[in-house]
Amino acid sequence: MPSTLMGTLFASPSSMLARSGCSQTLHPCPLIAMNPTRREFLAGAAAAGLAPYLPARPVAAPAPFTFVFMSDTHVGLKGNLVQNEAMLAEIGALKPDFVINGGDVTDYGWSGEYANYRALIAPHERANIPFHHLAGNHDVRWSPLGPKAYREGTGDPMFTSFDHKGCHFVLLDSTVPLSHYGHFEAKMLRWLARDLEKTGPKMPVFVFTHHWVGKDGIMVDNEVALLEILKPYNVVHIFNGHGHSDLLWTWDGIANTMNKGLYQGSWMRVDIDPVAGTAGIARRAGEPTLDAAKPQPLWTGSLKGGAKEMLTPERARLHRIDNGPWVEGAPVLASTVAGPHRVSLKTGTEYARAKGFEIPTDRKTTVLASRKLKGGVMSHLRLDGDRVLVSQMGGAVLCADAETLRPIWEATTGDYCHSSPEVCGDLVVVGSADGKMYAFDRKSGKE
Repeated sequence: MPSTLMGTLFASPSSMLARSGCSQTLHPCPLIAMNPTRREFLAGAAAAGLAPYLPARPVAAPAPFTFVFMSDTHVGLKGNLVQNEAMLAEIGALKPDFVINGGDVTDYGWSGEYANYRALIAPHERANIPFHHLAGNHDVRWSPLGPKAYREGTGDPMFTSFDHKGCHFVLLDSTVPLSHYGHFEAKMLRWLARDLEKTGPKMPVFVFTHHWVGKDGIMVDNEVALLEILKPYNVVHIFNGHGHSDLLWTWDGIANTMNKGLYQGSWMRVDIDPVAGTAGIARRAGEPTLDAAKPQPLWTGSLKGGAKEMLTPERARLHRIDNGPWVEGAPVLASTVAGPHRVSLKTGTEYARAKGFEIPTDRKTTVLASRKLKGGVMSHLRLDGDRVLVSQMGGAVLCADAETLRPIWEATTGDYCHSSPEVCGDLVVVGSADGKMYAFDRKSGKE
């Protein structure tokens, strides 16, 4: 506060009267005592309109906290119940702020399996330990209800994010209906780009995906699209599932971990200390019986961001093209087919991807038209005279000119469209993963 204001605020009534030249009797200000406590001073100063001059109270750093990452619980109608119950008892004893299940919550995605899982975590939820979930291929591959059953069974969306004590947590959906392998759908990637833009480049970010990324055996075909979105931000760690292995690796400088299934005795305790600016992981591994093993230190990283050590082509010992074999030295291109490709680098458990390249075609074929869609396509294209209809995994049906692919109309559904559109008289009919069938006007696309 400026000294003149401080002096005026605590001056005696007579001195204030003298300086003002006022001849009337001036009574002491009731807002501020002559020997104020800090509370009285702040209250009085605020009431007097002096808040802009007051020193800001230091903002306390968020308190340290712990969360738990587990994955691949594979709860069945009868299987894996005892093992998971023992592991959840260990986790519950830690009293973490929350638990994240990295997918394959159930074995077959049946409603009875979700009921069993809910019964297992219910005592811990009653103890005020929230559970967050990712979908795995076992949750959507076998069940005809797929994502719908997952959402109803866990109460969670397919992908989401939340903030907790100064950190940002991103839970992705890598599943593809009826598939063992993964894919990051375009609709979700657009959401992720907006979500991280709002988060900003400084906040620590933790990312969770069921299908692993950035290591041997490409499991998500467009994992590089995810990496391009993550790179500008302070991504501290990526947690992976699916592989049922206790692993630690780096991908373009970003640390990654994977657990075995919870029923196999593996889970991780993650300790976040915003004051020290550190994140530490300890892994519990061993037999899935209560107190058979304690979490052991695995990894420590910084919450403060900054440049990450990257694996360069000069340091890399092995190279490969696409998902081919790892070879020493420069990769051989002679047998690579025409089209876009990418080179990956590896040394030990460090992985990186180099820039992509393209081998030109023999020019005996020509692309006459192309159109970027809002989502992937897993259905048949349907010709309708001089028009073509296509349903998309982003939850839309597009009607385009069959020759130029110029859009004529596009209609949306409540969830992804896995089925092929059918023309029925003046209607275009398609099924959606929200459990509904939609009929659109054949000419205009109106529902």
